Amino acid sequence: MKKLILFVASVMAAVSIVSAQQPAKIKYQCDVQVGYSMGIGSVAQDRVNLHFINSARFSDYFSAGLGVGLDLYTNFIYDAPELALPLYLNARGYIPASAKTSLFLSFDLGVSIGITEGMEGMSGLMLVPAVGARFRTANNKAVTLTLGYNYQSWSESIFSVNTDAITLRLGYSF
Repeated sequence: MKKLILFVASVMAAVSIVSAQQPAKIKYQCDVQVGYSMGIGSVAQDRVNLHFINSARFSDYFSAGLGVGLDLYTNFIYDAPELALPLYLNARGYIPASAKTSLFLSFDLGVSIGITEGMEGMSGLMLVPAVGARFRTANNKAVTLTLGYNYQSWSESIFSVNTDAITLRLGYSF
């Protein structure tokens, strides 16, 4: 057991030394996304999305950041338009497919908060696993296309409902 711990510590030390010799190139990245989420399930609620993700691009293969948005529910519960404010953490793993195209896996984890009268006092967990493609247009600028599944739970005291959806977003990254 001691040999195993010593071996793992040695490998970690070697990786740290090699990593320390290569300067980290962390870059700021902002994504602006517009999209539509088609409600599915027993409480199908369609919505229009406008999201902003501010992230750190740690390498050609990974970025992580914070997202904020506005979701306009077109017929939430009382058949009136309602607004929600999603706040979330975003992580993306990129797979370069060519010099100008990368495929990615994305995951959002956070909360949505109702901000208009019909959703007042409501909030809930938001999870969005997604796949997408990033098409570079110019110097660190790109157009993105994302397809995902939006798990959204809402609750207020004794009332609870899920408004899951399939999400399609078009974005601009700079």
